[in-house]
Amino acid sequence: MAFSPYSGAHGYAAGFLSEHAAAQSALNYCGPGCHVIAVASGAYIALAVGRRNGFGYAVTSESLEAAKRHALNNCRQHTRRCRIRAYAFSP
Repeated sequence: MAFSPYSGAHGYAAGFLSEHAAAQSALNYCGPGCHVIAVASGAYIALAVGRRNGFGYAVTSESLEAAKRHALNNCRQHTRRCRIRAYAFSP
């Protein structure tokens, strides 16, 4: 998963054979100013974004709902009005 705190753009990729290939794809999708915030394998990943592009993310093997909940909690430690912006499962 990639994110830009400057523009709010995000990107993610799943199903790649290597972490490097997945990270490159996520960065390409996200665009300029983005950086990789998390890499997961066999886990759920979620990104929450709030005011002024404050963000939080989570990676967990628990469930998609757990990843979303943790991402929102993480985001709320930095900003308000957090919403889930992206999520995925990486096999």
